[in-house]
Amino acid sequence: MNKNHNLTPRHKVVLYWATLGKTNQEIADLLEIHVTSVTEYFKQIYRILDAKNRANATAIALQNNLLDEFITAFEGK
Repeated sequence: MNKNHNLTPRHKVVLYWATLGKTNQEIADLLEIHVTSVTEYFKQIYRILDAKNRANATAIALQNNLLDEFITAFEGK
């Protein structure tokens, strides 16, 4: 899968927080954006990754190492 190029840095950070079990509201609070923006990001992510839901999207992202740069940055190498 080479769909990594279609995910923006914002998509990736939203997905990163989802992998940690954050809700849309929690992600919105962390990123200081409106919760409807997070919902829209997830719709885009599902389309880009051809994912059926949040769990499927996070699994695809992790299996394809799409979040490595964010995992390293947020978890301290």
